[in-house]
Amino acid sequence: MPALPISYLDTLGPSLPAELLRRLSEGWLDPDTLEAVVTHLRSGSVPAEVHALYMDLLVRFGRSPVSVLRDILPLVGAFHLKFWDLDDDGHRVSQPLRELGAILRAWDFAGTLCSEWGGHGWLDDDPADMTREHLALARSAFAESED
Repeated sequence: MPALPISYLDTLGPSLPAELLRRLSEGWLDPDTLEAVVTHLRSGSVPAEVHALYMDLLVRFGRSPVSVLRDILPLVGAFHLKFWDLDDDGHRVSQPLRELGAILRAWDFAGTLCSEWGGHGWLDDDPADMTREHLALARSAFAESED
């Protein structure tokens, strides 16, 4: 994922030091950002009420580009299209889908794609509506990858 979900940052942000929030907002893919996340966790400064949410930074949010999948495509029969919210500012949701669509098309992928919403930990949106909207966004992004 090229950037963290805006709704996640809006929820977690008030409990973070301003510099860490800036780093998470502007430099998610920078390796120093991960080190800052771990350092803050080890400091004991993460409030108990957001500890589980904070841990998503280490265990749930990806940092790898879609291109790392190329070498394993012959072994893959399905892709799990995890999403957190649908705020596509800077194409943070749609761009990885377009990139994946282009790679899958080049390999004539005929496997399964599924969508799973992970933002239910901080958003109260309807899961069925979120998933339908994500699937529509994915269809559009995959179609754009044909161009």
